[in-house]
Amino acid sequence: MTTLFRKKVVALAMKILPFAESNNFTKNDIENYLKSMIDNKKIKEYSHVVLGCTHFPLFKENFKDLFGENIKVIDGNVGIVNNLINKLRLKGVNFNNKNSTVEIVISKKDDIFVNNAIRILGKEDIKITIINN
Repeated sequence: MTTLFRKKVVALAMKILPFAESNNFTKNDIENYLKSMIDNKKIKEYSHVVLGCTHFPLFKENFKDLFGENIKVIDGNVGIVNNLINKLRLKGVNFNNKNSTVEIVISKKDDIFVNNAIRILGKEDIKITIINN
């Protein structure tokens, strides 16, 4: 068993989703909710946070503020994107086609997401559209 699995790993409840779905990114609201989910006395015992939902990266900074800068954040979205790419390739989408265009629609500017998309898709000319609900 790796060190990763020997240490405590936390995956927070799905109740945080309403914050994202209602565009509530108010730091105090989110951190108060997170604190209510975790025993404050044990916060320093955590070594990793697993972002196991596509919405959780929107709160990455809140997790870091709560757990501290030394927390290791595992972002499940990379796996989700890789799975999507594989499924699209199986359907015949050719990302290496110089004439093809890729547009990604996201709800919040996220440079890490965009950089991962460029890396995974192997295309520099991705159109990014940010929508606000």
